[in-house]
Amino acid sequence: MRGLDEGVSSVMGELSYLEEGRESAMALSRRVIRQTKAVIHDMHTSGDVSSTLPELRGTMDGLLELCRDPWIRTLGPVQDAMCEYCEAVLFVSMMHGEELPTHADLGVTAASWAMGLADCEGEIRRAVMTRLMDGDLDSAMGLFRMMEEVHNAVMLFDVPDGVAPMRRKQDIARGIMDKTRSDLTMASIMDVGRR
Repeated sequence: MRGLDEGVSSVMGELSYLEEGRESAMALSRRVIRQTKAVIHDMHTSGDVSSTLPELRGTMDGLLELCRDPWIRTLGPVQDAMCEYCEAVLFVSMMHGEELPTHADLGVTAASWAMGLADCEGEIRRAVMTRLMDGDLDSAMGLFRMMEEVHNAVMLFDVPDGVAPMRRKQDIARGIMDKTRSDLTMASIMDVGRR
């Protein structure tokens, strides 16, 4: 049959290329997620991400290179890695008082950036609680004001889940916000009682 061998050969080559790209993207996605955890841990414990953040950026650059293929860019693990990357980079920028990079600056999808921003609320809460446990109410209140700003921005996203699954993130963010507000209120009352 004329054209069958050529057609099969062409498709096999393309599928092989996609499989290799997928495997590479999956491996890099896992590495990005591991490295984001290290960056966030360092931010919470010492504030020094001078070794972990550049390593994360290098790995993400490799993943974004693979993402030039639109099919690879849409893979679930790749989207997860982009979201985690955004969370780490945005959280570090917030804690250092730097201007937040846009999704275009980071080379990631708009949905990943929005979901990463939403996830920052949990990390800010963790920082607030650390300050409270250290007895630094003023610093905790400052972080809470930043958290409120992020929360208000996250609540602006109103898109179908097929575009970006923000509703679930927003529900979680509401709970985090309410719990943090309650914890700070209690800490403030106790602080007044000690005076």
